[in-house]
Amino acid sequence: LILMSSLYRHNKAFNAFKNNLELEKSNEYLGKANDELYSAHNDLIKIYKLKDDLVAMLSHDLRSPFTAIKGYADILYNLEKDKNKKKYINHIRASTIHQLEYVDGMLDMLGEDGMNFQLNYEKISASELISRSVKGLDVLAKNKNITIMVFLNNDNELSIDIPKIHQVINNLIANAIKYTNKGGKITINAEVREHDFEIHFIDSGIGIDEKNTEAIFEKQEKEAHNGTDGEKSSGLGLWIAKTFVKAHKGTIGVKPNENKGSDFWFIIPVGRKKA
Repeated sequence: LILMSSLYRHNKAFNAFKNNLELEKSNEYLGKANDELYSAHNDLIKIYKLKDDLVAMLSHDLRSPFTAIKGYADILYNLEKDKNKKKYINHIRASTIHQLEYVDGMLDMLGEDGMNFQLNYEKISASELISRSVKGLDVLAKNKNITIMVFLNNDNELSIDIPKIHQVINNLIANAIKYTNKGGKITINAEVREHDFEIHFIDSGIGIDEKNTEAIFEKQEKEAHNGTDGEKSSGLGLWIAKTFVKAHKGTIGVKPNENKGSDFWFIIPVGRKKA
């Protein structure tokens, strides 16, 4: 009994020593982990500070040129007498105003925590929404002798964040022009239904592999393929379009055209009434 009692005490002491050793190791591990976490936290603060400085710089350096262009365009518009020239000057003014709105929106996105930006809902007719983009990008289409046709079913009023959906449409039209050969065709089919707005951009371009129909809307790490006329691409246009459509709780996608080219589309829920 004495031997058993002695063994029990020694075993108990050994287990206590073992537990203390494991506890010391755990404390040492937690200490290192805490130091690493503290260092990562400080690095994150520095990154956020750098981001804030970058946003402040971009806010000035991106807006200033557009503001200057709009100012000169206003002067030219007021001085010009030729109606045809005034029309083109007005396109410059409208495009500049849109780009200013777009820059402001992108800076808002950068300035917020992640992509949690706010939507500013306004009312606009579907025809006006589409027309703005088609007119603004008409010169790019004419340079490649590309025909753009628009078919709209039910021209009703939409309640959306106009600059953001305008940018989505701009990006999809510009994308279609970029990857369509000279002399090609782009067809825009749109419909306003009771609770949503659906629009398709069908081009006669180079098309897309079915395997890439989802990946194409993600941020491209490498520079995207050039257009049919050598146009450069940042690889961000479709990702931005997806971001803005998702913000409206909508869906966006692409499918190969039955003949040739691609059919990019998006659907967004809209509050609307008869225009």
